[in-house]
Amino acid sequence: MVKKLFSVIIAATMLFCIPVFAANPTTESTITIDKNLKVINATLTSVAGPGLTYTYAIAPETPSATNGGTSITDSTGTAGNVKAGPNGGVTLSSNTVSWPADTAVTASPSGADNVKSFTATADISKFEGPGIYRYKITETATPANPATIGVTDSDPAEVRYLDVYVENKPTQKAEGSTYQIAGIVMHNGDLTSGKKTFDDSTFETINITLKNIVSGTMGDREHLFPFEGTITDNGRFFYAQKSESPSADDSLKVTNGSVKTSLANEEMYYINGLSTVARIQYKETNDTHDTYEVNYTNGTTSNVAPTNEKEMAAVDAMDIVFENKLDSASLTGIDLRYGAYIGIILFGLALIIINRKTK
Repeated sequence: MVKKLFSVIIAATMLFCIPVFAANPTTESTITIDKNLKVINATLTSVAGPGLTYTYAIAPETPSATNGGTSITDSTGTAGNVKAGPNGGVTLSSNTVSWPADTAVTASPSGADNVKSFTATADISKFEGPGIYRYKITETATPANPATIGVTDSDPAEVRYLDVYVENKPTQKAEGSTYQIAGIVMHNGDLTSGKKTFDDSTFETINITLKNIVSGTMGDREHLFPFEGTITDNGRFFYAQKSESPSADDSLKVTNGSVKTSLANEEMYYINGLSTVARIQYKETNDTHDTYEVNYTNGTTSNVAPTNEKEMAAVDAMDIVFENKLDSASLTGIDLRYGAYIGIILFGLALIIINRKTK
């Protein structure tokens, strides 16, 4: 009889108690939520942010089979019904995380973590009694399609769910509310996932090399050919330099999108930390008295310039090569570049000789 009564008491207690927490909930009324931007660059340890913002909102969520189920069963088979939480029951410490285009982020060849965090806090005064209460956190990206600024995000509109566990305090004589927050579980609809983060986004940045080659039998390999570049990259800053070691030194930072340099044969100029959707337009000016044939190569595409200036757009390769070729010597050894002048001189000499013969 005693054993039977004891069993009834246990069963009644289990019926009104909250089941074992799923996915190892916190034991606090606050949970920290992370969003990570992984930034890639082959050599730099710091680049400009992509100009990306995520906005988060939380609201009560009606339980369903797609967001974690309408009840949670523990290992003993005890079920706890889940219901939508009250308005204002959970608040976020911040509703945005951002990596601005004018602020540096950490980079590495394999992708450096740039984590931004905010908290979700449950307010016990908003809850009417013991139970499991569900909320939904939505994520919205700006721009809506991060790919337009070179960021890879498989789902820029993710959702997460928060289950708040409320239970009776150990003693009903406690001051204030007789309830307490027993824990918070964050998940993606799968109660065992224990997801306390939103999925990572990836921002790959690249370094561009501009190289000048002077070729041909008459090409002046010591001459410095002027180059000018106009770069657009969503308002981001980048680094421009002539030295061979890419650097993120602030003295090399370019913010106005325009760069100038002069390159002799085999010299190079480096534009570091561009996004993969950047656009770059280079123009070389021939400031010599000679007519060079100009070619440029961008990746596998080669074009012959019809004039001494050539513009190109769209970054689709790591290396851009300009070739200035001058090959104008004749087989007789007379430089055809000066043919017109030689002809004038010879014509003048002929006139002098003819004039003397007629006297």
